[in-house]
Amino acid sequence: LGVSDNTPPIEIRKRIERVATLLYSADDQKDEIRELVTAVSMLFGAEEDENNMAPDVRRRKIFEVMRLIENRFASEKPQIVVVEDIHWADEESFSIFTELLSIPTRRAILGIVTSRPDPRVLDRAGGVDIDTIRLNELSENNSLELLKRLFVPDEEYDALAKQIIPRTGGNPFFIREVLDSLSERGILRAEPEGSPHHGRYRWIKRDIFVPIPTSVESLLATRIDRLEALEKTTLLCGSVLGRKFSRKHVAVLVDGDINTALARLVTCGFLHEKGNSFVFCNEMTMTVTYSLLPVSQRTKLHSKIANQMTTSKNYHRGQDDALIARHLEL
Repeated sequence: LGVSDNTPPIEIRKRIERVATLLYSADDQKDEIRELVTAVSMLFGAEEDENNMAPDVRRRKIFEVMRLIENRFASEKPQIVVVEDIHWADEESFSIFTELLSIPTRRAILGIVTSRPDPRVLDRAGGVDIDTIRLNELSENNSLELLKRLFVPDEEYDALAKQIIPRTGGNPFFIREVLDSLSERGILRAEPEGSPHHGRYRWIKRDIFVPIPTSVESLLATRIDRLEALEKTTLLCGSVLGRKFSRKHVAVLVDGDINTALARLVTCGFLHEKGNSFVFCNEMTMTVTYSLLPVSQRTKLHSKIANQMTTSKNYHRGQDDALIARHLEL
């Protein structure tokens, strides 16, 4: 359709109507065209104020349109369907898409979907004829290589990298967002146009603590809020225990089947499992998770785990006292 965020709603509806005439060519199908425009306009935020189409009717119409598109355009040839960032899809759109992929068809269809490790996507990714390719976080060396390409060649940024890499955990998006945030605050300066290293950074203000960009904080908070209740509770309680925690300690704070919740959190990329322990994928995730806990709840959880540690048969006087004291102070 060639629409953007700045395309006026009336223009969006006109373009949808032009496409609709390709699907419904008969003169007696004007009602079908009108319904299509009404249903699809909503997807682009261009629905009319008087639109009172029932949700089930709208869903049926959108599904019908997608089937028509699949059948009308070169129906004898293989088809490739690409969907980017499907984790942002609302439940209705997500359901329509998965139904379309499950319909038997004579033609070969290749569906390519990109997504974060969203629970809804992971649940459906285990189906027949579905291959999942996981893009893991960058290693420390690869993260350093990425930073190297973003800074002026002669720039000394090792001290800054030591702050950025542990906090971002090898997530390229987080790394770029941190650098953009530092640039906006004047801590970094991009080389101007015409420079041999145009766009690459120099570190101007040193001895500055690396903050969590609001864009990353908001993104992580949204992902955490979308977790199932037990998974979210497990993650929140884990953040009280620190970057690395044991299964037995988080079990003290959570009521329910933490084994299933922890496995899910690993699958979704919030945690890594290392032996008998779990580690937050990066410091940003742990920090944002911890910030979602009300202060009063944090205090209760810290107190509860401190009490468990002091009464445990595995308590080691002196060795465990510093950690216990930390929990009692928070």
